[in-house]
Amino acid sequence: MKGHGIGSSFLMMILSGLVVGALGLIEPLVRFWNDFHLVGIPWIRLLSLYMGIGLVCGLAAGLPLHVILSLRSMERRSVVIASYHVMGALSLGAVLFAAPLIRHELLGLLFPVSYWVIYPALGLLAALATLKLTPHLMRPVLSGLMGTPGGRISSFHLIAVLLVVGMTIPLSGIRSHRQRYQESGRPARAEFQTRPGEQTIQNLLFITVEAVRADHLTCYGYRRQTSPNIDSLATNSILFESCFSQGSHSELGLGSLFTSLYPSMHAVRHTTNRASTLPPEIDTMSECLRDAGLLTSGLLNSPYLKREWGLAEGFDRINEYQFGYLDLVPTQFLLKLGLIEEPARVPLVPNPRAELVVDDALRELERLRDEPFFLYVHLMDAQAPFIPPMPFQTLFHSAPATSRSAEQLWNEGWTLFRQLPSDEEVISPSRIGQLIDLYDGSIRYMDREIGRLLGALRGLGLDKKTMVVLTSQHGTEFLEHGHILQRNRRPYDELLHIPLIVHLPDGVQGERIPEMVRQIDLLPTMEELFDLPISKQAQGRSLVSLMNGDLEGPVQRAFSQSYEFLSVRTANHKLMYDLAAGEAYCFGLGEDPNESVNCYEQAGATADSLMDGLMEFLRLISVPPEGQAAPRIDLRTREQQTAG
Repeated sequence: MKGHGIGSSFLMMILSGLVVGALGLIEPLVRFWNDFHLVGIPWIRLLSLYMGIGLVCGLAAGLPLHVILSLRSMERRSVVIASYHVMGALSLGAVLFAAPLIRHELLGLLFPVSYWVIYPALGLLAALATLKLTPHLMRPVLSGLMGTPGGRISSFHLIAVLLVVGMTIPLSGIRSHRQRYQESGRPARAEFQTRPGEQTIQNLLFITVEAVRADHLTCYGYRRQTSPNIDSLATNSILFESCFSQGSHSELGLGSLFTSLYPSMHAVRHTTNRASTLPPEIDTMSECLRDAGLLTSGLLNSPYLKREWGLAEGFDRINEYQFGYLDLVPTQFLLKLGLIEEPARVPLVPNPRAELVVDDALRELERLRDEPFFLYVHLMDAQAPFIPPMPFQTLFHSAPATSRSAEQLWNEGWTLFRQLPSDEEVISPSRIGQLIDLYDGSIRYMDREIGRLLGALRGLGLDKKTMVVLTSQHGTEFLEHGHILQRNRRPYDELLHIPLIVHLPDGVQGERIPEMVRQIDLLPTMEELFDLPISKQAQGRSLVSLMNGDLEGPVQRAFSQSYEFLSVRTANHKLMYDLAAGEAYCFGLGEDPNESVNCYEQAGATADSLMDGLMEFLRLISVPPEGQAAPRIDLRTREQQTAG
């Protein structure tokens, strides 16, 4: 009969495949309805993924069906042939969806079964279901939806059905768009726009390296060659030898960096049961620089830079490095077949490696090169677990360190490392030695990628008009005071002393500034350099005069916070105050740079003066409660928050 040849069947294969692909979009819509941005890929790629898998299902099921149906004695009306093709495509799609779920459940029952067994078994069931159920299930449905009394397919009905099914396609796009831009911060204030202009500085490349201590960079006097590219940047820049973070935890430090507010004032906090986010009335660095006319782009590889915490406000484009798409059934299937590769991620945690972030940064530089821009790049490879790629895992080797692999070390000790060990009987010197080796290797790996980013900046000719800032938001610890991995409640210098390197095109080069500066000074500095008024909220001060050689009135005291302690330091002394116990600890940094001996009783007037300053600071910040109701945070973000 006319219309039932290979051409007609092929059209049905295509249509049935498109239907299956569109129906497959229900999976990400249902799984990520409240947080669609967690899918982590543009909706066009998501659409291509499902429609491609759907077409494969349509063709893979349709070709053998066409052969089988041509050999069977059966009614050959259009609606009958179409029902077999649709049922076949749906059955094959169900096989692909069900196989990984079945295998997961069997593994949970300690009964591992190979996919070489699961897929043939499910495929056979799908074939039987298609041949046996189609006359009783799919054919009546399809006849009612699209059939005519003569058994043909109604074009009008077919178009209506395809439109209804296809509504999942624009719905996916709408969800993606709304989630991506719903919290982009306040609009730019046009009256502050200063760029583009004739100024030397038109752009800002801001790099933060998570958990990097200043004393583990070669340019800060470290014995190992951990940072050749950062060292090269420093020789053409201004290096601040004594920069201190205002918070010993990521959320505290990042909040201060982006707002020029002390942690208790910006209120970005996260404890076990309570948390609070950045109030919308507080301006961020990206909002301020957007006022100046800069296009703002953030590669936000940190759980506390994700939009739910508020610090991402002001970016025109962000990449939060969500990997939800890796859990979707089509992606899992393609990964199993080896048709796609997982993105470069740190084992054990959902953090992208520096190379992935820098690859995106290079694309952003290409996109932004013709307009003034603020590009923020955050790298997390020096945050625990320290598992750099080869050869950086074996680049450094301490004498007592063992030869176990990085992943083996962390698999063995991950739980132990997070239990606040307090002596060498809990964690041996060999383990600490290997942790330091891996930490230094991670820094060297990030340094390589930073060199690649800076090289691209020069290659595009942007270095002549781009300011570059490199810093961290806190350090880390290796049993200097009985704790590791940023677990100490007390804000010692291994957590607070951070690198700060500022490169100004056609500016001062190779200068080292010993005067004490603070993390909260960076936002006012950016504002002055981009000809913006200093934010009224800023509790820091601009460093421009200091960079120009004006040493009048340097900062005399730097205040910092953890959740339980306040601290104040001068060039020669540091005082920490326990908010709960009301106890004070004072260290003479000249004779005791490692903060080993509490000299509070012996410090006399010096300790009293520091305590008076600390009490005044306490009145200033008016420490708020532990937080408001905890914000809703997705599972992947929680994994990142608890990983370090």
